[in-house]
Amino acid sequence: LGTAHRPPQIGHWIKSARPYTRKPKIKDIDAYVSKWWKWWKGINPGWRRQSGSERLTKEGSGSWDTLHVTGANGNLSVLVSLWFWREHMPDTSPTLRSWNEAVEDVNWALHQL
Repeated sequence: LGTAHRPPQIGHWIKSARPYTRKPKIKDIDAYVSKWWKWWKGINPGWRRQSGSERLTKEGSGSWDTLHVTGANGNLSVLVSLWFWREHMPDTSPTLRSWNEAVEDVNWALHQL
């Protein structure tokens, strides 16, 4: 998967041999969330991006090649990035809605593969 805009914590986790027992620190959850959405949009097929829209479309069709990446450097990174996000966010966080939207969109996209 592409690394443009990927939250740096994901890169550090990958470089550290992907330890599941040691989650990276996220000091600024808002910055992480912003980067996460930019990364997620960037690794999705171009046909899902609409100008002027914050979220990705589920309408239309096209290739899923940019997101159809298996193995340790593939969609596992996306799933783990959501886990890190949730682990650093209290249940009362304003970013909880954004996290739920992200989980729903990732779930939908992975089911399209």
